[in-house]
Amino acid sequence: MRLLCTTITTLTLILAGCTKTAPKAEEGQTGSSGVPAAPATAQVPGNAPAAAPAKATGASPAELAKPEPSTDYKVTDVVNGGTIKGVIKFTGEKPPTRVMSVTKQQDICGKDARRVGGVVVTDSGALRGAVAFISGIKAGKPWPEGDMTEVDQLACKFITTNAVVRRGSKVRVTNSDPVLHNVHAYEMRKHTRRNLFNVAQPEKGHVIEKTIKIRRGDMLKLECDAHDFMHMWILALDAPYFGAAADDGTFTIENVPAGQHRVRAWHPELGKIEAVVDVPAGGEVTADLTYER
Repeated sequence: MRLLCTTITTLTLILAGCTKTAPKAEEGQTGSSGVPAAPATAQVPGNAPAAAPAKATGASPAELAKPEPSTDYKVTDVVNGGTIKGVIKFTGEKPPTRVMSVTKQQDICGKDARRVGGVVVTDSGALRGAVAFISGIKAGKPWPEGDMTEVDQLACKFITTNAVVRRGSKVRVTNSDPVLHNVHAYEMRKHTRRNLFNVAQPEKGHVIEKTIKIRRGDMLKLECDAHDFMHMWILALDAPYFGAAADDGTFTIENVPAGQHRVRAWHPELGKIEAVVDVPAGGEVTADLTYER
């Protein structure tokens, strides 16, 4: 398999679903390979040329699998920042989707089989459930207000509007079902995962708050030990430069400091790919990112 480059105009749900319990070694797969990069052409006000798609870089699978380094990110004014727009796509044979039957508490959880993870691609090739983000920015715009990620458990599903979080921030998990849930959080690494917290929520209305203490990874996974078909993935970043792919695969990252940046796409099943772009002051550049296999 070879993955090529190609992400919430606001924070959105990445993935909440369900499958048959898989061996733990299968989870947390990341990494991809790319090809040499070609520079993107910036689109600026006036009679500037249209932006050209950025191509994949030659980063190795090991490099792409590495977590984003802590940048000690500082908030500062961004003067004449630029915009990155693009589309995240997928071509080739999709990996099989894991599906799991709901066999307990069907009056609350429903009877329909649950899909856990998986790769969802539109007829036009747009990839859903992906995020685009910029790697390595140490100073810039502030994070959206609030330092708490809200996750609800309703109808035995994880529900959130904030599946990209600031590293070191807090997550609040609520049980809105009249059944026991047991939230188990892991820091996902390339081939392993580390336990972050494991807390029972025995009744409706029970709330827990935890700090996201990720050491070496950048992906957090939530599971319910009481319902093995409940799964959700969250990406933890240092800087607020990201955009989730809409249903048509498009993303936008605004107020980006001018200069050269690495734009990465992340998908919990497919890992990461990236492109290098030059962002013009006050202008716009296109970074189309495509996973190939």
